[in-house]
Amino acid sequence: MRTLLIFIFFSAALFSFEIRLNQTFAKEVMPNEALFNVSIVVHAKSAEEAMQKLREYDEFVRTFTKPHISGGTFNSYPHYVYENKKRILKGYKGSIGYTVRDTDKESIKEFISKLGAKAKNDYTELSVNARDWQIDKKTYKTTKAQLRLDAIAWAKHYAKRIVAEKIAEQCDVKLIDFIKRISYDPYMRYEDAPVAAAATTYAKSVPVPHKERKSIAVDADFIFECE
Repeated sequence: MRTLLIFIFFSAALFSFEIRLNQTFAKEVMPNEALFNVSIVVHAKSAEEAMQKLREYDEFVRTFTKPHISGGTFNSYPHYVYENKKRILKGYKGSIGYTVRDTDKESIKEFISKLGAKAKNDYTELSVNARDWQIDKKTYKTTKAQLRLDAIAWAKHYAKRIVAEKIAEQCDVKLIDFIKRISYDPYMRYEDAPVAAAATTYAKSVPVPHKERKSIAVDADFIFECE
């Protein structure tokens, strides 16, 4: 604050001056969209059979309109075991993975339960990892927009305060520059949570990651032109 005051008094002698400030505006928001990784591994006698099984699972997954499901890249590879120090081909495995997210926890529970029941009947390996809770895109964008409006309102109030405290006879907001902030972005980065479910529990319960409030913030540089 001392540096700011010295700058103001020194420049006031020139009859006009600028005040430059930086301010952060933030809001704590409770995430409302659960995010899961789902992995399916099938066993088959040939690579072609493994791929066919994966296609059948993918068709089954695509019948769900909720929750939101993305991903679905196929991969097949030989399955070897070692017996008497020899590597023996036992068949092939195929894998496919999805990212599942939705604000409706029940739709996720229903999807995983039905997928788990199918996997159990097909003797298929199925794993579900709870990654995180995130803020849905609509809430995230709305909150960011409101924070920018808060920044504009703050700047107008600050300019009036400068005049009210007789620092200047007139003061206007010359520039508001919203800085691109590198921080929490629910659409760029996640951290896996240590929560998972075994195949036998799918039909009974769905693992849920721990939920904590996340901060959404807007940084802004302000320039006030006063005289």
